[in-house]
Amino acid sequence: MLPFEVQPWGHSPTPLLPKLILAEIGHLEAPKSITRVLGEGLTLSEFNVSVWDYVDEVDNKTLGEIINVINKIQIRILECQIYPNEKLLDIPIETIHFSTRLNKAISGNFELFQNPKLKIIDILKLQNCGTKSAIQFACLVEFIAGQLEGLTQTPSKLNQIEEDDSVELSKILSFFRLTSAWGFGERGFGSLSSALPEPRREWPPEIKSNWLELGTFKTNKLARGLYRDYSVPDLITNRLEAIDERLLTIAQERVLVIEKPKTLRELASKFYISGERARQLEEKVCSELKDFKSDGFLPVSRRVTELSEQLGSAIPKNHPEISNSLDWAVKDFKEEHTDKGVVKSLLLWLAGPYHVKKKWLLRDEDLSNQTIKALFGGKDFWGFIDQKYVQITLNKFGIRQKFHFEWITFLDKFLPVEGGFIHFEGSAPDKGYALLQFFNRPMSAEEMLSYIGSLNTRGFTSNLLNDPRFWKVNHQNEFVLAGTEGYKQFTGIYGALLNELKLQGGQARKKDLVNKISRTFGVKKLSVVGYLNTPKFITDKNGITRVRKDGEEIIEIKTNIHKTAGCYLLDNGEWCWRFKVQNQALIGNSLSIPNAFADYLGCNIGKKILFPTELDEITLNWPLHSPTGASISSLRKVLEYFDAKLGDYLFLKGEDRKLYFSLLRQEELNSVDSSLVKLARLLGNIHCDNVEKAIVSISKSLGIDHDSKDDFISKAYQKLTSRGEAKLSELIKGPE
Repeated sequence: MLPFEVQPWGHSPTPLLPKLILAEIGHLEAPKSITRVLGEGLTLSEFNVSVWDYVDEVDNKTLGEIINVINKIQIRILECQIYPNEKLLDIPIETIHFSTRLNKAISGNFELFQNPKLKIIDILKLQNCGTKSAIQFACLVEFIAGQLEGLTQTPSKLNQIEEDDSVELSKILSFFRLTSAWGFGERGFGSLSSALPEPRREWPPEIKSNWLELGTFKTNKLARGLYRDYSVPDLITNRLEAIDERLLTIAQERVLVIEKPKTLRELASKFYISGERARQLEEKVCSELKDFKSDGFLPVSRRVTELSEQLGSAIPKNHPEISNSLDWAVKDFKEEHTDKGVVKSLLLWLAGPYHVKKKWLLRDEDLSNQTIKALFGGKDFWGFIDQKYVQITLNKFGIRQKFHFEWITFLDKFLPVEGGFIHFEGSAPDKGYALLQFFNRPMSAEEMLSYIGSLNTRGFTSNLLNDPRFWKVNHQNEFVLAGTEGYKQFTGIYGALLNELKLQGGQARKKDLVNKISRTFGVKKLSVVGYLNTPKFITDKNGITRVRKDGEEIIEIKTNIHKTAGCYLLDNGEWCWRFKVQNQALIGNSLSIPNAFADYLGCNIGKKILFPTELDEITLNWPLHSPTGASISSLRKVLEYFDAKLGDYLFLKGEDRKLYFSLLRQEELNSVDSSLVKLARLLGNIHCDNVEKAIVSISKSLGIDHDSKDDFISKAYQKLTSRGEAKLSELIKGPE
């Protein structure tokens, strides 16, 4: 049993705060629950003793206020020692009355609580022990220590008092000497004022004056030789000099290298040793370099910590702050010290180790995956990640705020939007999905591509149309996610008409169909009318429209190839169709073909014909619902065979269900001086080489007879003009 009584936490005479902690935070304003009793304007130090004359018990609210004060400046008191007197070790700690939580911590870590140099931070590291437990322990221990000191002191012995004074003066001198040694050796401070805190605001003038006078002392004089214990250059130089030269070379070329280190094979070859021996030497030098992380090199560790804080966990490898930070880290190294380049590499290794990965200097090579995973955890239903969450997450990973946006861009998985980012990776349709999910409104393919960065609008649109995740909702190629409430899928005017008629029971008023389809999908009324006027739909005299049934008679459309632009008769009696090569044909899209030429080849309204050719299978199709008429399938393989370019002319010739092709290159046409020869070639006689042949060929193609050249020119001009070949008619008037 103790020779005195210790009350439980919160009861007098237990002090409210231990003196060592109070020395750090005593200047702060006292909690409101205390100032209400003792008066406004009190500091923590002023009520530490006198409060017990007024308050019998510290309630939880008061304790909570005190703990909040301590938590805010906790970093300043972590290193405070709890034991002011080592005699406390003679007392059984388990006999002291603590809370249940603290008693469990003591019983589970008994050796720790016997440590004569126990600190606040040691208790905070224990499981279930927070600031409250640490302060509780410190308060009771300090009170017990004070009681023990009172029992063992003999105040009548004056020599003991003098000895105590001597001890105190010795401690004061030791403090200023150590402070000077640290300031001069580690920080390079010339005067003590740089190493000491600013004078307290509430100090009277005479104390401030003495404090400022102390600050004028030269640190190198006060520190004497003790500064070497804090000198980073001396500590590093002396340790590196003790390392074998071969090991140091291995460190410089393999261990301390942030980018493209030498291989073990290269080192083995350099030193004429085996690869295994090189590996062993690498392990040995790593072990020796780790000495810098031991307690004997704390000044080095502190500088490494500052360097790491300056660089953060990620910084662009060519950023000037890297060289600036490294120059700062070796600013106190002189010529007599070791090579600064080696020291910079060493400090980077100790701070990380740092490595270069894809143009970034990283403290952790897996940082990108870690931050991506963490950011994914902050996505909401729409894939949105709030800017504040991004900032907190990247700060947590040690990425400095000025590099946040660069780092997000580097990850290439997030798109900046107002207020934050959205998850943005994968194929172009995947990114389109993310955009529609976030914006939650119709977006055109062009608008989505402005975010994605691609220019292939046609290909992207085709991908969206074939992807069940998307609905096209209007003629303007705007899309929403499939199933989005309030929208209907638009499969084209024809498909929309079929769906609407089905919903209307198979028939509807033509006028109503036009208005609804136009309004719902944003298409022109004339376009809807164009589809309704095709043979696929039948409208009776009352304006009621329905779909033509299978087997109902279809009237073939009469065509006149003799009056169709682009179609001309060749010398052998066959007809040809000429079209200028455009990008749509080169990328393989189907093309419109003159109805008259399709009819000539046997494909009239409602028919579909397959032409097997040597180059590809070509299909002619004239659907009943097509308002534009006949079309021909992709000619891409044909154009690739001829190596056709934009501006060239392709001629299709057909007879007896067979198709033939020929190509007129633009450069060959431009090389011809005669306008009549040019015209003959453009009408299908691509090998015409003189005016006489040209006149005969043109006459055959246009079906004209003539008595003279002037008569020929006049009739040919009229024929071309009547067919709508305005550009070709200009050639017939050209000079010979």
